[in-house]
Amino acid sequence: MFKKIIDFDEAYDIMEASFPISEIRPYEKIKELYHRELMNIYGYYDPEIKGAMIIWNDDRYVVIENFAVDRAARGEGVGSKMIHEVCEQMKDKTIVLEVEKPHDDISEKRIAFYEKNGFILSEFGYVQPKINAVVNTVPLILMVYNKRIDAEEFQEIKKMIFNSVYNETL
Repeated sequence: MFKKIIDFDEAYDIMEASFPISEIRPYEKIKELYHRELMNIYGYYDPEIKGAMIIWNDDRYVVIENFAVDRAARGEGVGSKMIHEVCEQMKDKTIVLEVEKPHDDISEKRIAFYEKNGFILSEFGYVQPKINAVVNTVPLILMVYNKRIDAEEFQEIKKMIFNSVYNETL
C-alpha cells in the first residue's frame, strides 16, 4: 500500500542506503523540510516499509525528488508499483523527476526504468544546486510522465523546482 510515511527514520534509512551522498540531503535538512507545506514523504508498505519517495506537490506540478526501494525488496516490482500509485493519485497534474544525464550503465538503467513506467526523457536540464555541503553539483535532465514538454513549460517547471525544492530564486 502506498501512503504517507509512518516513520520518517525508516524512510530516510532506505534513501540513505540507496543514493550517493551527492544525491540526497542530510538527515537534518530533510527532517526540517518535511514540515513544509508542499513536501510529503510516501512509503510503500507490504506490511513493512519497502520503499520511500519524497514528493513536492503544488497546484500544477508534482516533483519526485528522491525515490528508493529497500535493497531486500528490489526485483519484486515495488518501484513500478510506487510509480504507478503516485501517477494514478496525482494524474491531474504534470509529474516530473530529475535524472542524471546518461553517462554510464547505472544512469542508463535508471532512465530505462522510468521510460518503462511511462516517463519521457526531455531535452531540458540544468545543474542541480548543492544539496549537500560536502559534494559538488550534479547536471540533471527532466523526465515527465506521459507527456512531452516545450521550452516554455520547462521554464515553469524549473522555476517551481528551484523555488520550492531547492529554495532558490531564479
